Amino acid sequence: MAQDSTIYLIDDDEASRRRVRGMLEGAGYLVQEGSDGRQALGMVRDGVPDLMLLDVEMPVMNGPQVCRIIKGSQGFPFFPIILITARDDMQTKVDALQLGADDYLVKPINQAELLARVKSMLRLKKLQDELLRANED
Repeated sequence: MAQDSTIYLIDDDEASRRRVRGMLEGAGYLVQEGSDGRQALGMVRDGVPDLMLLDVEMPVMNGPQVCRIIKGSQGFPFFPIILITARDDMQTKVDALQLGADDYLVKPINQAELLARVKSMLRLKKLQDELLRANED
């Protein structure tokens, strides 16, 4: 599943993006990067990923704003969004999930946890895609 899965990694911190990209590419995922929320929306309009990793705190447009737009629009097909946050408080996690995020990760990101959550979300996307195809038939 990893070889044909495209992940959009959106984070304004270049060092963080480089680290996470290395973890994902090492597991065989295709990664495309962006550095802010507006860029994330442009990327989604150009091509839908299998999964998006989206930092919460970014300039221009933050992760929760992007998540709300994508999840609230009929114009985008389903794909999971994992919000990434440096804050480990319960309210931040609850807020992320209430905004429509499918999961969240806390920085610094642990490789084993990242890959497990990515795999889980890609499994969810695959099941959703199969359900849509079955309903169309």
